[in-house]
Amino acid sequence: MISLQNFMIPFYKDIKLVNPDALHKKTILITGSNGLIGGNLVAYFDYLSEKNNLQLSIIGVSRSKKEPWLPNSHHINYIKEDLTQGQLKALSFPFDYCIHAATYAQPKKILANPRQTVALNIHALFNILEQSKKNKARVLYISSSEIYGETNNKKPALESYFGSVNTLSDRAIYAESKRLAESICYQYHRTVSITIARILLSYGPGVKYDDKRVYSEFIRQAQTTGKITMMNAGRAKRAFCFITDTIEMVINCMLSGTELVYNIAGQDSTTISELAQKIAHLNNSQFMGYTNKNQEISGTPINSIISNSRYCSEFQKKTFVGFSEGLQAISSWFKNIK
Repeated sequence: MISLQNFMIPFYKDIKLVNPDALHKKTILITGSNGLIGGNLVAYFDYLSEKNNLQLSIIGVSRSKKEPWLPNSHHINYIKEDLTQGQLKALSFPFDYCIHAATYAQPKKILANPRQTVALNIHALFNILEQSKKNKARVLYISSSEIYGETNNKKPALESYFGSVNTLSDRAIYAESKRLAESICYQYHRTVSITIARILLSYGPGVKYDDKRVYSEFIRQAQTTGKITMMNAGRAKRAFCFITDTIEMVINCMLSGTELVYNIAGQDSTTISELAQKIAHLNNSQFMGYTNKNQEISGTPINSIISNSRYCSEFQKKTFVGFSEGLQAISSWFKNIK
């Protein structure tokens, strides 16, 4: 198995950080270090520290044991801990930055773990913010575009849009806990340096083989059966962001952002049906259409499109990893970890 860091090195050269020297001899606490975003942040920070001699210290926190593809490095201290519990070892260490990326983001996991979903977004956040206040640390809270609910297909949501979420739906417990978490961050932002990153559909290497996101399900189908069959017509529209674009954007927001909230999104939008067809083509498999067994989770937006113009204007971001290149990378990743 190729490590995540080695797998991603070809993409690291395109990451443009505005102020990486701010990290010199700093300690970064990253929750959700086994997840797609958290794991990629751990791998990239370790790479960046070695490349630029930053002498970073990284604390990676996850409820489960460290994934085998994450780096083993003297820069990194991995802690296996449930952040929803009482006295936390992870928060006993002094840290200068905290990225709270621990969450249940996969719809099926949210439905299976509603209490944990809320606890990670709310109770763990309170503990992190209190300790960050004592440490005078800067906090990056990983929020979600789901706080907007349904968006206008022709007018991507700006950060000023308050959103509209149906509370009586299956996905609402995730969206509403993210919305409440943002309100908590707002209350603390006068005494703690906080940035909120509303992320829309990051994808790329670093996911587990049993990941339940739609693109992962399609890739597994394509590679194991040679066919992709959808559970509905796939008319929902999504904009995807490759993981290195995501980590570039969130790190710059944390280090140099002037706003409280940023939308973090890519440039490529597609319907779920088009996504399935692209993945089928890249994996030399057949696209079979759909079965009429509509298994859509209630509360799933038809359109989820947000504007990244605030970030792109402030940080002069003009280029993103192409969708086909990104899908090819994650298809290769699944073969790597199978």
